[in-house]
This record gives sequence, structure tokens and C-alpha cells, in this order.
Amino acid sequence: MVKKNSIFDFSDFYDEGFEKTEDLSKAIYVFQDGSLWSGYSEGGDGNVRDVDHGSIEAFFKDNTIDRYHPDFHSLKLEEVIQIVPETRTVLILDKNEYSNEQLEVLQQLKEEEYMIEQLESTLEKESEQSLESNKEKNKPKTRADYQKEITERTQAAKELVLNQSKSADGLTEYGAFAARFSGKGSANVKLIYEQNAQAQQVITKKELETNNLSLASEQEQPLRIFEAKKIETFLTETNRYVPIYKATDEQKKLIDNGTLKKSEKTYYNLIDAYDIQQLDKESQEKIRQEGTKASVELEPVIHAYVEKQYATMKNGTFQKAFTEYIVRQHYGLDQTEELNVKFENWATRDSPDEYRLKTMDSSQKNASVIIQSLNKEMEGEKEVKQTIKKDRVTKQEIAAAEKVSILDIAQQNGIDLEQSGANEFRFVHDHSVVINTRKNIYNDFATSGRGGNTIHFVQKELNVKNFVQAVQYINSGEFIEVGDFTDKPVPYEYNPNKETQDFTDSKNYLVNERKINPELVDHLHKEGLLRQTQFQSEAMKEKGYAPHNNLVMAWKYENQIVGATEQGVQKNDNYKRGAYKGIQEHSQTNRGFNFKFGEPKHLYCFESGIDAMSFASLQIENEGKGAVKDSWYVSMEGLKSNALGEHIRLAYDELNKNKEPEEPALIPTIELCIDNDEAADEFYKNLPFNKDTIVRNSPELPEGKEKWDWNDQLKSEKENEIEVNPRVLEMYPSVKDIQAALVFDKYGDLREYQTNEKLFLKLPTELSRQIEALGGEHESIQFWISTSDEMEGRAEAFERRDEIKQQIQEITEPIIQQSFEKDSLEVNPEMLLRYSNEKDLMSGVAIDKHGEFRDQRTNEKIFSHVPEELAEKFEELGSQYNGLQSILNDGELVIGEDEILDRLSEIKGLLYEATAPAIKDAYEKSSDNKQTNPERTKEQNVQRKHAQQMAIER
Repeated sequence: MVKKNSIFDFSDFYDEGFEKTEDLSKAIYVFQDGSLWSGYSEGGDGNVRDVDHGSIEAFFKDNTIDRYHPDFHSLKLEEVIQIVPETRTVLILDKNEYSNEQLEVLQQLKEEEYMIEQLESTLEKESEQSLESNKEKNKPKTRADYQKEITERTQAAKELVLNQSKSADGLTEYGAFAARFSGKGSANVKLIYEQNAQAQQVITKKELETNNLSLASEQEQPLRIFEAKKIETFLTETNRYVPIYKATDEQKKLIDNGTLKKSEKTYYNLIDAYDIQQLDKESQEKIRQEGTKASVELEPVIHAYVEKQYATMKNGTFQKAFTEYIVRQHYGLDQTEELNVKFENWATRDSPDEYRLKTMDSSQKNASVIIQSLNKEMEGEKEVKQTIKKDRVTKQEIAAAEKVSILDIAQQNGIDLEQSGANEFRFVHDHSVVINTRKNIYNDFATSGRGGNTIHFVQKELNVKNFVQAVQYINSGEFIEVGDFTDKPVPYEYNPNKETQDFTDSKNYLVNERKINPELVDHLHKEGLLRQTQFQSEAMKEKGYAPHNNLVMAWKYENQIVGATEQGVQKNDNYKRGAYKGIQEHSQTNRGFNFKFGEPKHLYCFESGIDAMSFASLQIENEGKGAVKDSWYVSMEGLKSNALGEHIRLAYDELNKNKEPEEPALIPTIELCIDNDEAADEFYKNLPFNKDTIVRNSPELPEGKEKWDWNDQLKSEKENEIEVNPRVLEMYPSVKDIQAALVFDKYGDLREYQTNEKLFLKLPTELSRQIEALGGEHESIQFWISTSDEMEGRAEAFERRDEIKQQIQEITEPIIQQSFEKDSLEVNPEMLLRYSNEKDLMSGVAIDKHGEFRDQRTNEKIFSHVPEELAEKFEELGSQYNGLQSILNDGELVIGEDEILDRLSEIKGLLYEATAPAIKDAYEKSSDNKQTNPERTKEQNVQRKHAQQMAIER
């Protein structure tokens, strides 16, 4: 083929049978210079158009070609058989570089049995490779393909933004770019920035078609951005999520009846989008909106919004600065020198890459929230993206929001976290707040009512109070979604390596700060229920925090530890409540710290282990050690009805392990010893149990308090406890003598010491002030009587002085009387209900003593208080009785059997003598032992109802 004055000679084609055609509207392929030019193109309207002949002319740098010249020929592929008769041969030039499209045409011609000369030597291999490439390109993408593309693009975007984060100029440039895309989410902003840093506004391909917009040119290359796609799935029998449209008929039936669980899952795909600058002028004018411009007066408003957004965040100087810069740029305000300095400082800091990216993402997210709020408040403002906000949300939207990762939201909002377990993250500045990534929930173990799902987190921790706004906030962001939680518990393993031998700090915390009974603390420590560990996380170590000792309350069941609660025992200002508190990872569900004395006939359930120990301490100190016998004290570790039900079951099973099924033993007492606050009220109100069998027992709420728990009650009683100096009891023979001394001794001492330390070791502040006021008034009256010669008013002064004495006596008499009586033998009133007469009760004393009182100093079932001297006597007699009984049982007699039996009877007699007066007196005080006891009747009624409930459940 010869080129003549830029006009091509097609005679070779004519010789091979090509026919001339001037029907260019049907032309698909044009042969020129031996090359194939594709004329097939699909326009935006979906119609097939002919060859762009102008492009051909431009290629040959000659616009003189007349596209209607007879030497300018086209070939329509579909009709190639008619157009190319006889030889069926296509001539091409050797050693040409053909496009993939041209090669594909040649291959199609070859498949139609056309002869393509020189194809084998130069084009066959290229053609085959091109065809394979085209097949690969056109086949449907798999999930792995999409994932690969997402990974590659995301990584490239991260690397670019990370590079920008290491200089103030880079931060300034990227921040200005992010300001243009405040509603797109940080992941998409990075993607767009990596592909086109000059982009102004992005329109998806779908939006182009919906709004009849057109591209400036067919050759415009799209950007790729994320699009969230909701797909209805179901959980198969093998725990795999499969789209519902793939379900078999049998599976559809199981889905309909609820056997197979449905779940809407979110997948992120890459879709095509275009910058507004890629559209034709008409389309640009149609959608372009002027960016909102701000006046200088808006500067303080922006600053105030930023300060409010970060009000609860202790650190985050750069985050605040970057957020403010993005907002300023969005409204057309310039960078300030102050912000620039903060950029410079942060950019040059040696920080981990992941931390840098998360910090910038968090700033972008907060900037978007502020921009959205400002747009709503600015009168007459139109948002860049027109959106109709709803005042309600659908169930599907709520479900979607609940599936979003709490951890991702927390990290994107700049909340400092540290990992404390495989699936657990804690707030650095408030260790009681824990995010469980496996269940996608969070809890504050120090505060009831704080915790919940993703929506609760946004409402409470990000201060988006409105429920609808919280759901919309979550669903509008580029947050990670978590899969549905399937509870497959990981076995708990207690790690003794962190334990310390020294229990001093923990005991000091419990006894002196929490006011727990020291004997109870020692007992629980001895049983291995209370331990002490030393704790220092890697994050704490890096920040220079010293290790701190933790009290460990082990959850022990049948001698196996299945979990533990940790409580910091040293002050640490890095925690909201001054110390660390939390539950160890993988602790068994529905279990908690617990301790038991005897059988679980009395079940007490609490919100915390501290409350359980506080309640038991109150019982011991107010009623004697006997009050805790046959009692089980359980912490639900919060307000958990499942934990309550589990321990009712465990107590019932233990009481009936050796019983016949026909005659089950009931739990006589079940008390729900929860706090006195709104959360506990709501919990009890919604309790899914028969309340006739479960009695709520909350401490009385003091006036002016919103919350009161059993430890508050214990500390309050300890604070108001009055202790009389034992030496005073020896100095005065009677209560009246002490009271007389009290009145006079007060005057010199009270004002200086706040209490008369001669008489009282401890006196509550309120009572001390009361006596001080009376004493001060008495002293003034006495001074006037002693020094004044006036007679008028003298009688009234004497009368008032005597009144004061009487008032002080009334205040102090119960205290001193109680101190005088403390050394007397006191019978537990409960025991009077269990024995029909004095003899039975005294017999019980003798028999019960043998195995118990050597350890406990007294039989706590029978007596609530035993004087030390009598306790020692009991111990000695019981020891003798036990030893003799052992000899008798073993058969190794050192002395005669009759002598042993006589001595045993003698010991019983001595016990009778020691206890008879007290027991007799107790029976007399009860006035009529046969009279119906209302408390007992109530207890019996509760038992009957409980039995009925158990029968129903069975």
C-alpha cells in the first residue's frame, strides 16, 4: 500500500474483493495503513455509534481526508461475508503494533475462516494473548477480586496520607482536601485523594444516570470509591452467613419458621464515580453549588464547637487543631499561625503510623459532625449535600447501627484505649469502662446504667443524646461492621503468677477504707477467695505509670476458680473513680464472687463483692456471728437476672443433692440485696421471676442522696458507731454515775476535742456536736450562776441547767447501757423459733458445740454474743467432750467406758448450768413462745409460694 500525498491508495484492498461503501453510519471497523480502527463505541445514551473519523484524521495529522471520498472505505463486521466475497482474505502490514481491540477483530475474522496473511508470523500469539486477557477482564469479578482491589487501593491511599502527615504542609494540603468532602467518610476521602488530589465534588455513576448528567468526554476515567451495600443473609447450620437468595427450598422453610436466623449484613464494594470537573459544562452548572462561605464572626463559633466536641478528652491537642482547620477550610477561612505551629509539632513527632492515621480519621469525623451542626444552625444555609433528615428511624436502620463496631467508633473519635485482653479494650483514663469486641458491647463496671450497644455508646460517650441522631450518625459514617455474635465461651484460666504473698494493701483497703469486718476478711483470704496481685499493663508502663496492687476477688465454685473481679487498692488519678476495677477476661458467664457458711439455706444476691462483704459485716456486728450461718453471699457482678436465676438453681441443687425428688428441700430465704437507686428499681421492676419468692432488701436511702449501697450503709454505721472506753466501765459502778460524770466532764473537754475522750473512744460527729452545744450552753448558765449577783432569772437558769443534764442523759443512756450489757450471754432470737422449749435448746447447745466452738469460740447458731470468759469455758468443755467422744468411738479405751459416759454427762450438765439462765431469760422476754410470730408466718408463706413456683417450673 503506497502513501500518495497523504491520500491512501486502497487498490490492494480492491484486488482482494473489498467493496466500497459510503454508509459510514453503519461502519464499525475502518482499515487504513494496514491497521484496524475500531469504530464501535457505546455512548452515554446506550446507542451504538459509528467510527470517530475525526480521530483518524488527527492520527494521520491530515484533516484533508474526505470521509466520503471513494478511496476511504469501511467494513461492517456483521456483514463481512457479503462484503468480502471469493478470496475471504484480509491484508495487513507486517510488524505492526496492534491494539487489543484490533487483535480481537482479527481473531474474530480468523474464526470466521477468513485468511489473514502474515498473521501467524506476527499476530497470532499476540491475538491469542489479547483474547485471554479480554476474557479475564470481562468475566464477573469474584469476592476475592474485589477484596484484592479494595486492599490495594486502601493501602495506596493510606501510604499517601501517611506521607502527608509527616509535614505541616502535607497536613495543610490534606486538611483542605478533606474539608471539601466532609460528608464522605475518612476512608473515601483518602481513596479520592490518592486518585485525584484536585477533585472538588464526587458524583457516582448511578447519580449521573439518575440525574441525566453527562461526562465531558467518553474517555473520562472513573474514580473508585466505597459504597456500602446491605444484603439480607441467613446463618446456616454450619454457622456461615449466606445470602437469602441462595437459600434452598428447605432452608427457606427453616428461615420462615425462625429456625435459621436472618441477618442483614453490610458489604463494602468499590464503585465508579466522577469528579464534577469530568462532567460537561451543562451538567456542572446543574449540580455545582457554591461552598458555604463564613464571615469572620463565625470564627469564635467554630472554635467553641470544637472545644465542646473535645470537652471530655484530656489529650488531643493536634486533633482539636486539625478538626478546627478542616471546619475553617470548609467555610473558606484561612489557616492561623497557632494551628500551623500545632501541625508542625505533631508532624515531627515520632508516632506509630496506625496512630497517625486514626488520629487524622478521628479529626475528620469530628469536623463532619461540627459542619453538620453549624449548617443546621446557620439561618438560610443550604448544605453542600442536600439531605432530608428524618425524625424517626426504621428497625432495619437500628439493626444496622447496632452491628457497627464500638471499637472503631471509639478509635475514630479519639478515645484513648489500651488492650487488656484478646477481646477487651479499656479506656486509658477510666479503666472501669471496657469494650468487648467479641460481643460488641461496652460496660462501666463502676457505674450502673452506663453501658450497652453501639447506639448507647454514641449517646452516652459521644454525647449524641437524641436516639434518632445517634442512629443516623452511626449509619452515615465509614465505620467497620462486626459480624453477628455467636457466644462460644473461651475457658477461664486463673493466672497465679501475678499474685503477691503480701496481702497487706488489700486488707488495709477492705478493713480501713471499706470498713469490712477484719475477721471476715481474714477468713476469706485464708479460703483463697481474696488475693492480691500486682498489675502494670504495657500501655501504663510506656506512660510511666507505676505498677499498682489489685485486690482479686476469686469466683470459686466447688473448689474451682471460674473467674475473678479485680479492684485497685491504691489511689490512681488516671482512673475516673480513683482506682482500677474490672472483671478478668473470659470469666464465666452468670457467675461471680461468692462465699458461703454452711448450706445455702439463705441466699443473698448483690451487685458487687464489696456489697456482699459489707452486708455480711453488718450481720456479724449487729446480730453476731450466728447470723451468717447457712448463708450464701453472691455477687451478680452488676444487675443480671440470669446470674440471679443461676444461683437460685445452684442453691436448690445443693440443698437437694442427697434428697429424694419427691420431697425437695426449698430455699427458705432468697434476698435481692441491691442498691437503692433508679437502676436497681428498674431491675427489680422488670425481674423475670416470681417476686413472692424473692424479697428485695435495699438499704434505706438517706435524705439528699440519689444512690445508696450496702457498703455506704456499713461505712455510715461505722462512722456513727459509739464506743465507750472499757476503763470507764470499771471506774463507775452504774450507768447513772457515768451519766453524771459525763455532764460535768463535758464542759472542759468537748469544745477542744469534739468528744469526751475520757468516756468515749468514738462518737459520731453529729452526736458530738449535739452534746457540745448542750455542754456549751450549760457552761454559760453555770458561769452566770456562779458570778452574777442578780436574782432575777436565777430560777429559770437552774431549771434550764437541769433540763440540759436530762437531755444529755437521754442521749447517752442507751449507749452506756449497751456497753454495760455487752458482757452478757445473748441468745439468738431465731433459735427460739426452732426449739419448742428451753431443754431442747440447751440440749442443742451441748450437742452442737462439739464440732464447732473450738474454731469459732462460741456456738453462733445459738448465741449472738458470748462473753470472753464463758466462751473460753465452752471451748474447754467442748474440747474435753470431743476428745472423750473420739476415744469412745475409736474403741481405744484408756479409762473405763462408764467413766467416759459419766464425764460426758457431767460436761453436758456444766453446759446446761452455764447457758440455762440466759436461755430461760430469752424465753421469758419473748413473752409467749407459742404465740404466732408474724415474721415466721411470713417466712412460711414465702416458702409455700416458692414451692409452688418450683413445682410450676418443674
